[in-house]
Amino acid sequence: MSYDYELLAPVQLATVKDVTDNKILARFHYSPSTQLPYDSQYAWETCMDHGPATFFTKEKNFTLNKINSVVILDKINYQFTYTNSSTERLKLKTLTKTTPSGTQSTYSLNYFPNHLPGYNTGHYDNLGFNNGENFSYYFSKEFFENAIFADKQIAEGKEYTNKRMGDKGGFRVTAEMLKSITYPTHGRTEFIYEPNVISSMVSADRKTVQSAHLPYPGTPDYTYPGGLRIKEINNYDSNDELLTRKHYYYTKEFTPTTKGGVSSGILSFTPQYLWGWQLYNLLKSQNGGPEYYTLNAIMSQASNPLWYNSRGEYIGYSKVIECNEDKNGKLIDGYTVHTFSNFGQGYMDEDPIAILNNKFSREYPPHFGTPYSPYTPCSSNALKRGMLLSKEQFDYAGHVKQKELFEYTPIQKDSILITEITTSNVIDYNSDAPSKGFLRFAFGGTYYQKFYSNLLTEKQTIIYDDNGNTIEYKDKYEYNPVNKQIKLKTSKDGMGNIYEEKTRYVPDMLIFPFVPPYSSFYQMNQLHFTDYPLEVTKIKNGKVTENETYFYKLLTADSKSLVKDKVSILGKHADAATYQGLHNVGNELVADVSNIPATTYLAYDSYSNPTHIRNEKDKTETVYLYGYKGKYAIAEIKNSDYESVTGLLGNDLIKRLADATKPSYSDMQ
Repeated sequence: MSYDYELLAPVQLATVKDVTDNKILARFHYSPSTQLPYDSQYAWETCMDHGPATFFTKEKNFTLNKINSVVILDKINYQFTYTNSSTERLKLKTLTKTTPSGTQSTYSLNYFPNHLPGYNTGHYDNLGFNNGENFSYYFSKEFFENAIFADKQIAEGKEYTNKRMGDKGGFRVTAEMLKSITYPTHGRTEFIYEPNVISSMVSADRKTVQSAHLPYPGTPDYTYPGGLRIKEINNYDSNDELLTRKHYYYTKEFTPTTKGGVSSGILSFTPQYLWGWQLYNLLKSQNGGPEYYTLNAIMSQASNPLWYNSRGEYIGYSKVIECNEDKNGKLIDGYTVHTFSNFGQGYMDEDPIAILNNKFSREYPPHFGTPYSPYTPCSSNALKRGMLLSKEQFDYAGHVKQKELFEYTPIQKDSILITEITTSNVIDYNSDAPSKGFLRFAFGGTYYQKFYSNLLTEKQTIIYDDNGNTIEYKDKYEYNPVNKQIKLKTSKDGMGNIYEEKTRYVPDMLIFPFVPPYSSFYQMNQLHFTDYPLEVTKIKNGKVTENETYFYKLLTADSKSLVKDKVSILGKHADAATYQGLHNVGNELVADVSNIPATTYLAYDSYSNPTHIRNEKDKTETVYLYGYKGKYAIAEIKNSDYESVTGLLGNDLIKRLADATKPSYSDMQ
């Protein structure tokens, strides 16, 4: 038996303080809550005649606090009220905002009245939601005593599997779920749910998608595996008149007349709780037993494999249709079909690198075609799944009006090799000698844990007119592999025009590490200034139409503040094929010859704010003064230079204005 632990640390956030200004930004206030407690009892204390064994305990000797209010800047107050009953979970009832003028705005939350059962009283459905089944037998002494009888254990395992089915009627699964939100305007939003429905599930070896039935006889239909999904979101005004209704359908095919069909839902695991194993005896030299033991095991976990790296989402829907409907369920202005990446070709998990203890008995269940146990850690591709692949808009008659197609590419793709092993201790009560009846088995394997960002690389938009004619637009994206910023966006409109927008960053200039002026980019890179754009170039049909080139400098030689030095812009259109952009001439970085100077930053304050800027086109100069700890500009002085302003006002006054949390009225005068 395995255990899960949760650490409840007696630490609560009390205040948020700006240490620079020595000012309290937020205060948090708490009080003890009243809610359904944890039972304080042993599930059972003895298992066999060989002696007492406590398998499971529950504890209620701790109190959970609730947050009563949050005060922002000692001016704005947010107050919270909750349910106050020992027969239900703690739930937020109201949120009230009080402004400095005393105006109050209250949001009220309403929940489904049916209550959840007590903590630790059962395992509920395959996804952990309440299904109303009684699992108390599986905490009883009799259940564990029957572990030595294979026929009883198989019968109990089958019954347990059947009890994990979802609540098809949808009543119990909505227990204590959010039902509606009422706003300060007295309008409200209502949420309507329905049970999850699937048509497929991932096979136990995670290599294929199979129908929603287990591949051996005597097992139930898994069309309703458990859990729930949103069905409708309805918005009403203060007079209870329906304003908008969003109705969601989860079918592979959709027509505005039937609105039904086969579910697009795929369960991301095979629900299996009874396993037949042939396990290697790690203590063979001590207990003198055979090399392999054949045994059955009832597992309470709902997922296969159990390793977190391969779980992904519990249920993924390949298609979700969003409809705008009236109160009678008729379409108002059409519907939108969303298609998502899901288990299937190119999205399945990958085989483990190595497996420990993968032999299975051929008794119930016959685990055809896979050597995996529930502890086999596959290499997960969950990061690929759940991405929006297309968005199609239809009118109320079912005619397509617009399509958007999306493609993605993993950026910064990397992985690490992980080995995870768990051991299980088993007492063989068939053995007369307790020392020889102790067995130990190990499970696990090795897999790749993947890390990357799945970023959009292509978006195609197709617009349809009433005659079926189309106009197509296409955007393509390339990314800087270091900062994951877009470095190239290519667009094609319906008239055949091609647009490009190129952005260069510091990592793009890491060419010669010790050769000026490129060595400066290595310094910027070491200081993590990788998100600063060096150049933005816009091109239309092979001609450069816009460019901005940025030159930076460190505020001081030992500073870690990077500031703009100057900016140049395109002076005349240029041929993209010969346009150099930012490049070096000797040891100096220069812009393209088609560029002209635009802006020069002549001075900065201690907060890295530009205080003296010259417009190179008309040679006008502007001075800026800052306040509020350098956060905001409080004065703009045109046609002057910084030296003249400091000579007139004095450095002390300018510094006092900048450093003040709020500039004084006399200083501003």
